[in-house]
Amino acid sequence: MVSFSSNFFMFRLSCLIVGVLLISNNPLLLKGDPSLVNKVCAKTSDPKLCSDTLNSDPSTAKAATRYDLGLASLGLATAKASSTLDIIRGAINQNLAYKKCEDKYNIAINNLNPMKDAFVHHDYMDVRKHSLILFSAITECGAAFGTSKPVVISNAERYILILNIVVIDVEL
Repeated sequence: MVSFSSNFFMFRLSCLIVGVLLISNNPLLLKGDPSLVNKVCAKTSDPKLCSDTLNSDPSTAKAATRYDLGLASLGLATAKASSTLDIIRGAINQNLAYKKCEDKYNIAINNLNPMKDAFVHHDYMDVRKHSLILFSAITECGAAFGTSKPVVISNAERYILILNIVVIDVEL
């Protein structure tokens, strides 16, 4: 037979577990350092774009450290590169430059996953190597259009390169 003290202990333990779960999943209590985005973005070529980009994503709102912000930025860069590649593939018949961009964005995307793995393992030399490949691929795509770069390519280039700088900032 179960005693009163045993039931009371289980009730208190259950309340404690529920309380911890409620607190740990409360978005109001999971705020990161609000000045972190501003500090990191001030080092980029376009602080406003950087701040707007990072502040618009919920994963960066929870960033308490530069590492958290870098990891979230890698996710954002991967999503942007993938969505831009979809747009490029849709326009590939319009211009030979789109074909070159498709190749360059494939290179960029293929470098983002190993870049994230290196980042997670704090292998910043490897992060920097992948960052340079990413930078080259993205800028070569834009250069393929010369002076008539489409807005979608220009915007993606700025967005991804800003996020790349945020990632690199972690090791500095």
